[in-house]
Amino acid sequence: MKKRVWAVLVIAAMTISVTGCGKQAEEAPAETKEPVVFEEQVKEPEPEPEPEPEEPVRPPFTLGEVKDGVYSNEYLGISFEAPEDMVFADEEKLAEYSALAKDVFSDLTEVQKLLTDGSVVMACYAAGDPKVSPVRSFNITLQDLASAEEAANGEAITEESVVDAAMEDITPLLEKQGFTEIHSERTTMKILGGQHAGMLLTAKTPNQGSITEREVCVLDDDYIVCYTASCIGDTDTSEEILQKYLTKK
Repeated sequence: MKKRVWAVLVIAAMTISVTGCGKQAEEAPAETKEPVVFEEQVKEPEPEPEPEPEEPVRPPFTLGEVKDGVYSNEYLGISFEAPEDMVFADEEKLAEYSALAKDVFSDLTEVQKLLTDGSVVMACYAAGDPKVSPVRSFNITLQDLASAEEAANGEAITEESVVDAAMEDITPLLEKQGFTEIHSERTTMKILGGQHAGMLLTAKTPNQGSITEREVCVLDDDYIVCYTASCIGDTDTSEEILQKYLTKK
């Protein structure tokens, strides 16, 4: 807006200057009776105002697609190959994992509703060979912001508040599934060109294996996007998965 004001002031100053010089010429006394020939002044065309830069149009929402071993999502602006030794799940597998999530929240009606009506969806899942340690997996899960705001009862939705809410609920949910020695803490991680809030979780699985999980939460216009990597085994490469493979297109 300020640049527009400056342009108006410059044009006005030039106009006043030209008009003032012309007025002085008209009032000056004639030094000769011979006709005065005035050179025709060619009026310089006024500069065309610069067009306003167009706002970039974001592609429509999509869950993305896997093609030739590469996951791409135009809406999120990301594209990456499956992390080393991992394979992307097809639609059938994604539906299977979504069903497992519903089982975990079987006694939480509100969460069940979000999973059923599409407010919370898994866009991408990749997993490594279960026979090779550490067993690694990665997923992208989204929740539409409107459903989160409704659940927040007027409280501001931030990446930190989303992570804090998850930390409150994660321990009892995992304990019901037989996990023990559960520890979670809020973290920050530089990912996709910015610093974002996240969570680091460690626990013992029901068969006493070690699991480490890192989740990064990104508020992205109308959605909350969670990028999660986990490792079962003594070696933790979850941070490497998130930082190495998640890049902007």
